[in-house]
Amino acid sequence: MRKDGLDIAIRYGEERLMPPGASRLFGETVFPVAHPSLGMKRLDSAELIERSTLLEFEGDSSFAWQWSNWLESQGWAGIKPKGILRFNLYDQLIHAAVAGQGIALGKGQIIAPMLADGRLIALPTLFPGPSSNKVYYLIQRDSPASNQAQALIDWIRTEARVTDSAPA
Repeated sequence: MRKDGLDIAIRYGEERLMPPGASRLFGETVFPVAHPSLGMKRLDSAELIERSTLLEFEGDSSFAWQWSNWLESQGWAGIKPKGILRFNLYDQLIHAAVAGQGIALGKGQIIAPMLADGRLIALPTLFPGPSSNKVYYLIQRDSPASNQAQALIDWIRTEARVTDSAPA
């Protein structure tokens, strides 16, 4: 970090891969979401999957981000959706979901404002889906931090507490 001129960094990944001294900001809760125009309230039948387009995020190969694992967790292994649209950028996946193009797996902590204002709705499933093992961490170069860096660290931690308390 010193070589790159960074006082702080936010890292996303598995907790076990975070460096010593890193502090947890918030975790990640993944669940199905869709635009209200699709008329769904729950994701509770294989028939809904067969009639739907699934929006899949290819930017993270973690277990919780694979639709095949979600379908298997519901007892629907082998069920084929009407279609699959794949995205390698998370924001594109969420924009497609907001546009009503299909069902996405959303990061609850990141899309909380879209759930709150109705741009997206969470789709409860019959059984819990796979859990994510990813977390957001703050890493700081120097301890104690400079006054400017500490002010930013304090603001980030305050915002992270709000994010971590968002309903998942």
